Amino acid sequence: MDNILAALALTTTCAQYTSLLMAQAIEKASEMPPKRIKWQENEIEAMIDYLYEHQAEAGEGGFKLMTFNCVAEHIAPLLIEGGRRKEAKHCRSKFTTVCCFS
Repeated sequence: MDNILAALALTTTCAQYTSLLMAQAIEKASEMPPKRIKWQENEIEAMIDYLYEHQAEAGEGGFKLMTFNCVAEHIAPLLIEGGRRKEAKHCRSKFTTVCCFS
């Protein structure tokens, strides 16, 4: 009888532990970063053209966030269906990447 109770307790403990692990996995999956932003060539070109035309707005530290907000608005009409709208932070990041690696 004691063996049966011990086996039942062990089985219950394993089931509870498995449930806990599954709950943690689901929680971690929800914390994963969003998918990367995909850029179209015409969006990059429009961003570079806009910043070139507004280069006077760049101070010693480069373009301000307000300028990148304007870039995001400028390229918004170029968004393709199913694409993610670019925000100022995306534009700044892409500009830094394009400038550094071109």
